[in-house]
Amino acid sequence: MKTMRFFTTLLMVILCVGLSSCSKDDDEQGTTVSIVGTWSEKPSTEQFNYTFKADGTGVSWTVYNGTKENEEAFTYTFDSKTMKLTIKGADGKSQSGIIEINDKVLRMPDANGGFMTFYKQ
Repeated sequence: MKTMRFFTTLLMVILCVGLSSCSKDDDEQGTTVSIVGTWSEKPSTEQFNYTFKADGTGVSWTVYNGTKENEEAFTYTFDSKTMKLTIKGADGKSQSGIIEINDKVLRMPDANGGFMTFYKQ
């Protein structure tokens, strides 16, 4: 009986150690997410677009009924570990939020508590 309890305890310890050694960091080794590039919403009557450059600058614009309008330069910072994006407009106002991104899709929080979805061009 003591032998059975010992082996059961030993098995539980091995399982716990084995499972805890598999961390999220192991899964993320070698993968880097880059926000650099041009991202656009799906075409519609009003389409928002962003271009993020590697030097921390960018430009945003809107396309209304096929016409490019409201082009504005900005600066940004992006922390790929926390996924926090901060955009500072030419007027000095900043907006920050946690984004979701992969090599094709960028989801940014909007003012209504939802997300805006952009696609890499």
